[in-house]
Amino acid sequence: QPTAVFGPRDKEIFMFVNLIAKGFEFYIGTKPQKLSFIYSKDLVNLMMSALEKGHVGKKYIAADGKNYTTEDLGRATKEAIGRSTFKVKIPLSIVNVVAVVAEVIGKWRGIAPMLNREKMNELGAESWLCDTAETFKDLAFQPQYDLFSGMKKAVEWYRAQGWIK
Repeated sequence: QPTAVFGPRDKEIFMFVNLIAKGFEFYIGTKPQKLSFIYSKDLVNLMMSALEKGHVGKKYIAADGKNYTTEDLGRATKEAIGRSTFKVKIPLSIVNVVAVVAEVIGKWRGIAPMLNREKMNELGAESWLCDTAETFKDLAFQPQYDLFSGMKKAVEWYRAQGWIK
């Protein structure tokens, strides 16, 4: 069970990365969330370890084992991109209204919006920290990337593909 996955080709966290590349740092809610992340290459390696060493039917938590906040995500992204930003914190109540409107427009247009009421449950949660101790022990797994080193690799890929400048 992976936590927030980021890296090449990711489009959800890329939205945040792209805004920072343009100089804007938006946060939903007024308090930093507690978060766990895993870089895509580490997730693949963890999955391979689970296939080779895991117990049949057992669920494993996929994260890098470190605790972060939304502010850490911003800091890692700004460091990787190399720019400062204009930071804005948007109250959950306002984002909820936007999510409802996005859902209605999405239904009219026949597309599923990235921001919707279901996504608001994720965005509004205080903590998404994951305990990976059992996963690391059972699978003899150690991630190669944390949020900061993984974000540098992701930003390199986004730039190489022309997703950001």
